[in-house]
Amino acid sequence: MTELNDINNQPAPNPSPQERDALTQMVMALFDHWGLDEEVRFSLLGLPDATPEQLLQYRAGHPLQAGEPLSRASLLLSIHKNVRLLYPDNSDLAYTWMSKKNKAFDNRTPIDWAAEKGLGGLIYVREYLVDVVEARFRGAPFKRN
Repeated sequence: MTELNDINNQPAPNPSPQERDALTQMVMALFDHWGLDEEVRFSLLGLPDATPEQLLQYRAGHPLQAGEPLSRASLLLSIHKNVRLLYPDNSDLAYTWMSKKNKAFDNRTPIDWAAEKGLGGLIYVREYLVDVVEARFRGAPFKRN
């Protein structure tokens, strides 16, 4: 039986160790830009019981394990890509957007929302941003149902 990806019920990708390593390094750099503490980093990756030593291993090049942590890393990078599409000329805003309160997340930060809601929260943040980006490029006002 084919394993399904939690994100969109498509067949789960089977990334090579090099691809997993690259994805891990990118998400670790993104966490640095966002200024996240270790607890939040592990929560966003779905690794609440991880140790600080594991974070050091990821920083040193040990790739995230396949499955949910890797899916979450991919979602986090997709979220950042969409924020960059919204603010292509303002990298400061692009790196602080996740830490700013937003009515779309019950006046909480997207980081807090995603950390509390887990995988579903990350998907929600990504889908929200995809909708905003699509509305902006269509020139239509954004309305979230």
